[in-house]
Amino acid sequence: MPTLVSSDDLIVLTADGRIDLNASEAALEDLLTRLEGEPGRAVIFDLRGANCALTLGEVYELVNFLAVHSSKKTLYRKIAILIASEAHRAKASFFTLCAENRGLEVKAFNAVKDVSKWLGSDASELLSRS
Repeated sequence: MPTLVSSDDLIVLTADGRIDLNASEAALEDLLTRLEGEPGRAVIFDLRGANCALTLGEVYELVNFLAVHSSKKTLYRKIAILIASEAHRAKASFFTLCAENRGLEVKAFNAVKDVSKWLGSDASELLSRS
């Protein structure tokens, strides 16, 4: 069963609605620590509920942090990004490109059935709880 990470667990916002990169990186660090003992387990970043607009620079910083720290924490697994709509496709594709360039296996989706197919396990029940 994949590990589900919601946007609230991954993206920390400041009072004015901007991303707090330090706090978001700390959230990623916590995720990597939790996953350290579970090699090979897939991760789903459910960003359908994300209520902030990340700049490309902020997307890059998050991917870079994930890539640098994942090598230390053995996050060599599939990462599926579930987005709300095609409107978010460009930034999700940028995230994917940056992550793949750093050796991570990442793909963005906007349909739960496509996530399940790519991961090779039914994620619909897990994602219906979020």
